Amino acid sequence: LIAQLALPICSTIFALAANLLIPLKGDSPPLVMDISQYGPTKAAYQLFPASSVSTFADINETYSNFLTAADVDVVRTPVSDTLNDYLFRTGASDLGVYVNEYIVSGDFHVDADSVIATSYFNNQPFHSPSQSLN
Repeated sequence: LIAQLALPICSTIFALAANLLIPLKGDSPPLVMDISQYGPTKAAYQLFPASSVSTFADINETYSNFLTAADVDVVRTPVSDTLNDYLFRTGASDLGVYVNEYIVSGDFHVDADSVIATSYFNNQPFHSPSQSLN
């Protein structure tokens, strides 16, 4: 008789206490999306064709400044290579460096009056896709 009364009361008290102690979705702090949390990284980018038009030259400066401010070594690929070729060659020569250091990259192609921007990420860190779009 005591077990029939005590067991439901203890279970209810335990459930209510657990409900108060378990954090809710909104209790978690926001995740800081900063590429510097991955340690020393490099970012390759290409602006093709190399243009002297101020709008397209600003892309070069803006992308470089943004990544440099986040302590990322910025590597501008040679115009003779495509960004894909550069990244493939880097990965073939040292896969460990490629996976750990090249988190994001950007490819900018000038088409008449517009710029086509392609963002690359290596998908090793969980949030690298969002970092590449940042």
